[in-house]
Amino acid sequence: MNDFTIAVYTYSTGVPVLVPAGLTVAPSNWSAVAKGGMWDAEIMLYGPLDDLAGLTAWLGDEITIINRNGTPVWWGDIVTVEIVSGGVRKGVSLDRMANRVTLRYAKRKAGGGAESTDTAWTENTLSQAAYGIWERRIMPERELTTGEATAMQSTALTTLSAPHYTLSLDSGQEAARLYCTGYWQRGKRFYYTNLAGLEENNTSGTAYPLGLGLTSSSIAFSNRAKAIAQLNGYFSTMDSDYKVKVTGSSSNNTTFTVTGTDDRPAVVYSSTGIVFAANDDIHDNNGGLGFIQNDDLFQVTGSVVSSGSNNGTHIMDKAGSSNAEVGSFHAAVIVNESAGPTINFYRGNAITVTPTPTNEAMGSSVTATVWGQRYYQTFTLAINAGSWTVDTIEIRLQRIGGPADNVEIGLYTDNAGSPNTLLDGAVVAADNIPLEMDWVSFNLANTQTLAYGTTYGLLISRSGANDWDDYYQVDLDDGATYAGGTCKAYDGAAYQTLSPAADLIFRVLGGTDTGTQISQLLTNSWAQNVATVTTSVTASQYRNGEARAFDELETLLDTGASDGTRLIATTTSTKGVIVATKPNAITARWAWQDSNRLTDLYGQDAELGYLPAGEWVKLGDASSLGPWAALSPVFVERAEYSAGSGWSLEPEGAADPFDTGTVQG
Repeated sequence: MNDFTIAVYTYSTGVPVLVPAGLTVAPSNWSAVAKGGMWDAEIMLYGPLDDLAGLTAWLGDEITIINRNGTPVWWGDIVTVEIVSGGVRKGVSLDRMANRVTLRYAKRKAGGGAESTDTAWTENTLSQAAYGIWERRIMPERELTTGEATAMQSTALTTLSAPHYTLSLDSGQEAARLYCTGYWQRGKRFYYTNLAGLEENNTSGTAYPLGLGLTSSSIAFSNRAKAIAQLNGYFSTMDSDYKVKVTGSSSNNTTFTVTGTDDRPAVVYSSTGIVFAANDDIHDNNGGLGFIQNDDLFQVTGSVVSSGSNNGTHIMDKAGSSNAEVGSFHAAVIVNESAGPTINFYRGNAITVTPTPTNEAMGSSVTATVWGQRYYQTFTLAINAGSWTVDTIEIRLQRIGGPADNVEIGLYTDNAGSPNTLLDGAVVAADNIPLEMDWVSFNLANTQTLAYGTTYGLLISRSGANDWDDYYQVDLDDGATYAGGTCKAYDGAAYQTLSPAADLIFRVLGGTDTGTQISQLLTNSWAQNVATVTTSVTASQYRNGEARAFDELETLLDTGASDGTRLIATTTSTKGVIVATKPNAITARWAWQDSNRLTDLYGQDAELGYLPAGEWVKLGDASSLGPWAALSPVFVERAEYSAGSGWSLEPEGAADPFDTGTVQG
C-alpha cells in the first residue's frame, strides 16, 4: 500500500478533480520553510499513457499530499506537468507565464536621446481565468520608438500568456511528473502596489528663507538709490526677488521686492582729520573714505557743531578717499567744521528694492521680515486608496549660520487657505538639520487619519525669533507643479500668496505595523485568512509596484519585531496564513530518538511526511549526544521529506543543508 495519495482541486472554483483510477500515485518528495511554509513538491504518477497524458489539464490546479492516516502533509499549486514516454519527456509549464505585461523602455526622442517610459499594462483575461494573474515587467536593452514598444508588448503577451512546452530526452519509466510550489510562492507572480500612505510633491526645488528677518534702529531708506540700507551689514543674506515686509518705519511700512543685493561687510571708520565744508563737502586728511561708494547710505557721529546736520544719515553723491560730496537726503545740510574731533563713519550694506522708498534716516526701530516667517502648504490626497494615519512628514531643509532653535511642522485642518485646527505636529532641533539642503523627517504620533476629498495644511515655522544670519532654508518647487494645493508665506502679519507661485516640496507618509502590512498584502492577493502578530515596528505601507509581493513579504519578515525577535510564516491547506514570532526553544515538541526516528516528546512517531519547518527539534537524549548536546534543540529552517529516504532537516543559519538523518519512510 502506498503511504501517500493526493487530492486535486481546480484553480478557479476549488472543485475536486477526479484522479483516474488506473493511475498509481507516488509523491516522491516535498519541502517546507520557516518563511512561508510549504515550498515545493514533486509527485510521480504511473499507469496507462492515455490517462497520464490527460494530466496536463491539471496545470495550475491546487494539490494536497495526504498520508495514510488521512492527514494533509503538503499543499500548493501544480506549475509543471511532464509526461515520460518512448524515451522523451514532454510537458507544459507555468514557470514563464505572464498574462499581464508592461514594458519599461528607453523611449527614443526626436533629435537624439531617450527617456524612460512605462507602457500601460495589457492583459489576457482568458489566461488569467485559467491560471490566475502572472505579471511581468519587460525591460528591453535598446532604445525603442513608441510603435516598437507597442508591438513588443503585444508579442510578449501573446507568447507568454499561454503555458510553455518542455521537451527533453528521458529513458525512464512511462510516468507523469508533477512539479508543485507552495501557496507562499504565489507572491512571485505579481508586483505589489499599495497607494495608501503617501501624498507628496517630490521634485527639484529652490531654497527659500525660513525665519529670516531683523529688527534694527540702524535702517535707512533712500529714494534716490531705490535702496534700504542697514548699518551693521545685516542685509548680506538678502537675495533677489525676496519679499520684505517693513513695519515700524515712519514712512515706508509696506512690502518691498528685492531687485539687487549687497554682501559687503560693515565698515566703521574713525578719523580726526575730517573737515566739513558747507553745504555738501567732506574732506579727510587721512584719505580713508574710499570704502563709501556713490549712492551708499552711511551714518556720521562725533561732530561737535551744535548747529547743522553733520551728524546723521547721509547719501554719497561723489565718492572719494579724501574728498567726497554728499547728496540731498532728508534735508540734511553740511555745515563748516574744522578737523580735530574724532568723527565716526558707519557704512553697512543695502538692498535695492521696488517700489521706490521714501527717504528716511536711521533712528526708528524698523522690522524687516522676509516672507517666509512661516510657510503654509495645503494638500489633498490625490488617490482614493482609503483613509490612513500620518506617521511622518518629510520636507527638505538646511540651516544657515548657527540657529539654536527648532523647526516645527504642524498638520492642520484648512480654512480657506489658512491654518485652522492643529491636528498633530512635530519638532526637529537645529542640530539635526543639515548644512546642505536635504530631506528631514518629522515623526508624528501616527494617530491622525487623513480622508480622501478633505483639504489639509502643513505649517512650517521656526520656534525662535527671526534672525539675519542664523536661520533656515526650505526647498520649494518654484514651478508650482503640485495640483493638490497651494503654498503661502507668512510675512509677519498675514499669509501671502507667493509670486511667482511655488509649492512646498514634501512627503506625507502613513505608517502601519509591519505585521498588519503582511496581513494586508496577503489578504489583498491570495490568502483566505491571515493570523498575524503586532511587531511594534511601524513603517510606511505605501508600495509603488516596483517589487514583487514575494520580495516585499521577505523584507517584512526579515525586519522582525521591535524586540529583535524573528518572524516566521506558514500556510494552511485552506490557503490561510499564520504569521508568528519565532518560538522559544522550550517549545520544542519533536525529538530524534535512537538516531533514526522523529517522535514527539512522549516517544510517539510523528505523522508520516509531516514537515517541522519553523519549529524546534531536540536531538534525542542529551546524555548520549556527547559534543552534539550543545546543538540541541535546533530550529528547523527547511524541512524536506522523501518518500524513499525520510526526512532531511536544515537548521537555522546553516551555510549548507544539514542532513540530521533518515527516519521512517
